[in-house]
Amino acid sequence: MHVGRERTVYRPCDDRAPRQQPTPARPAAPALWASALALESAGDCPAAARTARHAAAELRATAGHHDAPGALICDGFAELADGTVERALQALEAGITWAERESTPFWLATALALSGRAELIRSRLPRAATRLWHAHALAARLDSDDPYLPPRTVLAADLAEALARTGSARRAAEVLAEARRNTARGTDQPALDRAAATVRTTQGSPRAAAGELRRSLATGRQSPLERGRGHAALGWMERRARRKAAARNAFEEALVHFTAAGCRPWLLRTRVDLADLDGSTRPLSAVERAVLARVTEGASNREIARTVHLSVKAVEANLTRLYRRYAVTSRLELAQVLRNPRADAATET
Repeated sequence: MHVGRERTVYRPCDDRAPRQQPTPARPAAPALWASALALESAGDCPAAARTARHAAAELRATAGHHDAPGALICDGFAELADGTVERALQALEAGITWAERESTPFWLATALALSGRAELIRSRLPRAATRLWHAHALAARLDSDDPYLPPRTVLAADLAEALARTGSARRAAEVLAEARRNTARGTDQPALDRAAATVRTTQGSPRAAAGELRRSLATGRQSPLERGRGHAALGWMERRARRKAAARNAFEEALVHFTAAGCRPWLLRTRVDLADLDGSTRPLSAVERAVLARVTEGASNREIARTVHLSVKAVEANLTRLYRRYAVTSRLELAQVLRNPRADAATET
């Protein structure tokens, strides 16, 4: 008997249909999305990005068009994991628009949470706080056990950080207290510890906050990504405490962990923080001291320009340099730092 490929000829009068080969099962987009979230939580950002892009392709195939909200949001997640913040925000903004138009609260909450995190990376804190607050409120109305939502504790930690750094430390503390009540000790708890230390820093105790965060990091319970975020936050706290050597060490440690996690946006952000730190060791100029003095008095940019004999644009340029020097993003944060008696002390190297 000859065993091999048989040739079948179908004649026009033959009404029997040819046997169809079974189509390989396509991976379900929800499972791919849940896998992407799990990979990011585990600290493998490149794999999370690849899986999210696969989920986006599946969602587009199902929807039959490119602008499916879930696909756009998966694109944004992928960029936020292993791409650029700018492309992430572009995809997420489009995703938010479509999710609102199609009334899909799950994808809307997810897009707002990711967009808020992207704004945190860019240090656009008021916008981050707004986006994260809306995501937090929307997520609270969804199933708390839904494995397809980003981790609630990470969302709460991001929101608390944005609130604290925009002058709402009390509200930030309330968000963290609620998150701790609803979360057992587990893999996401370090994110809450990081956010709590951020809140304490904005309340005027950066050294104590840095000590608390160091103890949390010493437990080793964090993924590479969370360890990177923890050390980056520690660098910011040490900088607020005017301990530049400790800040540099923390930022450099953050680089190690972000590199291990393969998370490009946080890696680039930390490199900027290190460059800013190295540029802040020079003494304050007479003009900068004058601008600081007027800021503490509550003067506007026009009032400062008039009394210090500068243009308004020159005042804005000086304030930008001072914000970077003191690791702040607003006048309120700058005033808090200046109330620290060590704020004008000699810089440590």
